[in-house]
Amino acid sequence: MPRRFFCHLLQVLGPSKIPTGDQVSDGDLLRRFCREKDHTAFELLVRRHAEAVWIACRGVLRSETDAEDAFQATFLVLAAKARTIRSQSIAAWLHRVAVTAALTLRRGCSHVAIIAAEQLDALAASVPDEPDQELVTILHEELSNLPDRYRLPVVLCELEGHTHAEAAHLLGWPVGSVSSRLSRARTRLRDRLRRRGISTPSIRFPVSSLPVGLVRKISSAAIGTPPRIAPTVSNLCEEVIKMLRIPPHTVISISLLSVALMGLMGWGTIAAWGRSHSPTVPAPQVPPDTNHRLTGPPQTQLSPITADLPPAPQPIPKQLLEKRLQAARNVFEQHLARLKAGQGLPSELFGWSEHWVDAEIALSGKAAERAEALKGHLARIREVERMAVAYAKAGQGRQADADAAIYYRLEAEIRLLREGIPLPAPREEKKQTEKK
Repeated sequence: MPRRFFCHLLQVLGPSKIPTGDQVSDGDLLRRFCREKDHTAFELLVRRHAEAVWIACRGVLRSETDAEDAFQATFLVLAAKARTIRSQSIAAWLHRVAVTAALTLRRGCSHVAIIAAEQLDALAASVPDEPDQELVTILHEELSNLPDRYRLPVVLCELEGHTHAEAAHLLGWPVGSVSSRLSRARTRLRDRLRRRGISTPSIRFPVSSLPVGLVRKISSAAIGTPPRIAPTVSNLCEEVIKMLRIPPHTVISISLLSVALMGLMGWGTIAAWGRSHSPTVPAPQVPPDTNHRLTGPPQTQLSPITADLPPAPQPIPKQLLEKRLQAARNVFEQHLARLKAGQGLPSELFGWSEHWVDAEIALSGKAAERAEALKGHLARIREVERMAVAYAKAGQGRQADADAAIYYRLEAEIRLLREGIPLPAPREEKKQTEKK
């Protein structure tokens, strides 16, 4: 939903001290809701992420009624766990909760539409290009298993329809980082699907229209005003909150394992019934082994499980790591030259400096080399910060770029301190040399 609509809502729904414009982050709205029980803030969160949550619920569940229950449960869990969320964007968190709620409801008693024989002719024919329901379900499951740094850009760009620039603004990332992580997320999703025997040329999430009035309904239910929530939704919320204490990949494994266990239980019941109704055959008499003292106890035949183990990861050639480092260095230096010439943006440099230091650390084998790599990263960010601040003061650049440079410089300093490395002093300009 467009950001301008949120600004309009802030004016229509009542007075609030929430900052207006694109600066209203999910974290600000959550804190407003937790501290002052601001119902407007919560409704803004629901409206902001309703479409993505509905796509996830509808992608897993065939029944629209079940999808509405999972949709309501997702935002009710958000209202209950709002104080525990620390992210500035809750899009990835909501997607994981929505998939968990939908899978939980799918394992239980879902709503099945019973169609009379005379109504079969009135049913619409299936569309050949319509995506497979099971494929969409697996796609959402695997997306919920991705780390936040990859799941966030997918949810924001693919499900909520943000551009790369808008997603970068919401997350506080460079635009290049959003694009690269979105590409890596698609690659990881294809690899995960390939492991499950699914080959697809493109990753596409089907879009489903949100039912009218559902947003207002869940917003009213979450703040305790009529209409009240149904018992099925309340029970689903309790189950989802319990499952949130388990790592997300374990939740998905439990969901898939329960289906297998149901099949095994059914087969075990049939096997037990067959044993109870089959004629008893006496077991053949085996003479005792009198030589066990010499030969030892009978050996158990082990199944060859080692053949099913995945191969050990191969070491990455050092030459390949060096080429990656050189590529990151070249791109950074090219962007730096463009910035010095007044043709580039500081935001183009932050991500490539991080790629540079990550490539250096991958090649470093000693603590001293790692420390030098982190110090070099800090020195590069400080240089970009000096240029961005100077451009902003001279009116040749944006203040937002200067603020972003300060943020990334602080991140680089925090990273050094976490490693136990003292911060190096900023490089002082040698004025005496310039005078000479």
